[in-house]
Amino acid sequence: AASFTAFIFILSQAQICKSQAVYPAFQKGMTYVTWNKESFATSKSDESIRLMSEVGINCVAIVPTWYQETFNSIKMEANDRTPSDTSLRHAIKKAHENGMSVMLKPHIDLIQEDCNRSDIGFQKEEDWKEWFENYTNFITRYARIAKEENVEFFCVGTELTFASTKVELWKKVVIPAIRKIYKGHLTYAANWDEYANVQFWSELDYAGIDAYFPLSKKANPTVEDIKDSWKQWLGEIETWQ
Repeated sequence: AASFTAFIFILSQAQICKSQAVYPAFQKGMTYVTWNKESFATSKSDESIRLMSEVGINCVAIVPTWYQETFNSIKMEANDRTPSDTSLRHAIKKAHENGMSVMLKPHIDLIQEDCNRSDIGFQKEEDWKEWFENYTNFITRYARIAKEENVEFFCVGTELTFASTKVELWKKVVIPAIRKIYKGHLTYAANWDEYANVQFWSELDYAGIDAYFPLSKKANPTVEDIKDSWKQWLGEIETWQ
C-alpha cells in the first residue's frame, strides 16, 4: 500500500548544515507498509522498492506498526502484523541501495477498529503519563534503528490528534528522548484537521500534514472541481505556514 504525505519546511539554517544533503528539497515520496512480519525482506518487496525508484520516487517512508487494544489502552505492543526488525532493516537498506532517502515512520493502530489512533486518550493524568512512558519506549526503539541504519528522517508520531494536545509531554519527554538517540531530521505527521493546533512544531525540523482534506461531496467530481476545492485548503496552509 502507498500513500502521499505533504510536508511543510521549517528548518533553520543551523539545522540544514548538520546534514550532507541540502534541505529543503522537493521530495517525490511514497509510504511503504506491510502487515506481515517478514514481507519487507522478500524478493517481491525488493522489486517494489526498485520499481519505486524507477518511476522517480526519491524518498520513501517505511512504516512499522504496533497495536493497542482500544483507544484507552495503556500499553502498545508488536504482534504478527508488525514487521520484524530484520525485515525492516532490509527494506531500509534496499531503499538506500536504490538511491532513495528514508523516513522511518512508526505507527500506532487500534485492534478494535470502532475508533482510530486520533482518539487515543485518557481522563486521568496518571494514565496519560503511563501511556507516554510506553510510547516513548516504543518510539525510541525505532529511533535507535533509524540511527543505526543512517535513516535521513524520523517521524515522532502520526495523527495522534488527542495525544498531541499533551504538549509538555511531547516537549519534555518524547522529543528529547528521540533527539538523545537520533541526530537526523524530525517531523510529526499531523492529521489534516489537526496541523494548525499542534503546539510543539518548534521542537522539530519539519511540520508534516497528512493531507486527507475533504475535496468534494459529489460522487464523480471533475478535475476542475478538485482543483477548486484545493484553493481553500492551500490558502489556509499558506497562511498558517
